[in-house]
Parts: sequence; C-alpha cells; structure tokens
Amino acid sequence: MPTPRYIVDAIVRRTLGPHLAGKAPADLMGFTVADICGSGIFLLSVFELLADHYLTWYQVNDRAVHTGRTIYEAGAGLWRLTFEKSVAFCWPMSVAWTLTPMLSRLPASLLLKLIEDRRRDRPA
Repeated sequence: MPTPRYIVDAIVRRTLGPHLAGKAPADLMGFTVADICGSGIFLLSVFELLADHYLTWYQVNDRAVHTGRTIYEAGAGLWRLTFEKSVAFCWPMSVAWTLTPMLSRLPASLLLKLIEDRRRDRPA
C-alpha cells in the first residue's frame, strides 16, 4: 500500500523546506534526492516542491527579468515555470531514478506531468 499523498507532501516539506529556504535556483545546482524504496511518489512530491520554490523565487526576485524566459503567466494570476526551465532542473534528478526497474518509468511520468500542466494552460 503506497503512502498517502498528503503524508508524503508533509514529510517532503518538513525535510527539504529548511534546506531550500532563502536559496536561489543557482544555489541548488547539483541538489539531488534519492528514493529507491517505493513507487517514486516521494520524488514526484520533491519535484513539485522544487518547482513551487523556483517559481516563487523567480516571481519575487525581479519578475520582469524572468517573465518569458523562465516564468510565464498562464492565466490571470496563474504563473508557471517555462517547460524548458522545468525540464532543465528536473532532468538531472531523473538520472538517479533508474536504480530499480520500477523507477525507470519515473522520468517518463515526470515528463507527462510537465506536459499535463502545459495542456491546462491552452485555451479550449
């Protein structure tokens, strides 16, 4: 039975939050996380936490400079990292995900998550 998502998110926030606090994306180059014991839900939660951290940092630290290059407004007040930026920071994480056969599917799962977010941004 997988760990419930709300518990995973709480563990990830409490464990990694202090390490991310106040750090710019450049400060987190080489940041890695390992989860070799389960379904990969912890790694997906880490990705979402990092994406939120990066997005907030880019919005707070000279938004005008980052708009269009690293972030964009997908709707009224709805900001997102560009696809390229999301891939650039998550791709190094995906290299370590192939430690077990089950985890070898995670890079594809993460890429699908990135694409899913972009599909929601397109008008119907």
